[in-house]
Amino acid sequence: KGNYALIGGDPGQTGSTQMQEGYHQVLDPLAEKGEIKIVLDQFSSGWKTEAAQAHAENALTQNDNKIDAFLVSYDGMSVGVMQAVDGAGLAPGSIPITGQDMELAAAQAIVEGRMFGSVWPAPDEMAVAGAKTAIAMAQCQDIGATDKINNNAADIPWVKTPIYLVSGKEMPEFACSHQHWLGIDEVYKNAPDKKPTCQ
Repeated sequence: KGNYALIGGDPGQTGSTQMQEGYHQVLDPLAEKGEIKIVLDQFSSGWKTEAAQAHAENALTQNDNKIDAFLVSYDGMSVGVMQAVDGAGLAPGSIPITGQDMELAAAQAIVEGRMFGSVWPAPDEMAVAGAKTAIAMAQCQDIGATDKINNNAADIPWVKTPIYLVSGKEMPEFACSHQHWLGIDEVYKNAPDKKPTCQ
């Protein structure tokens, strides 16, 4: 429900434009029903924090601070959005903000309640699937594709790997199981009382 602001990455990169297309696949039907309104839909050159902050400031100003969600395509840009929310005099965490890549600043903000969550594209799982695919191809075996994706030339077999949204609810498990990615002491540096005991 409410006003949604979409802040994408660099407009010249396929990953950025496809993420924005993904937002629209989910949100456009809701907008057509009048359940939500997309009040901002902007890309940010170079995936820059400053550009995202400027977009967020404009969205807040033009909508009297009535934004119900910021969907942001990269954690570094989410930092700029959080700065815009703070600059508008709004309480940290009062507007859900998402990001992607689970960078340290985002993980800390999620723990502290300033950011809703970050999309984790699981590069570790991607790497394992990629290696298994390469070995299967080298041995002329089935690669285990579960879908196809069109690259404007042909339908290409697609070995899908999962993508996760890590919010405050999932963070303890994520932090314990991904210490190869982020040190748990750093993640909970500003909120040590919330630090989980890992098994």
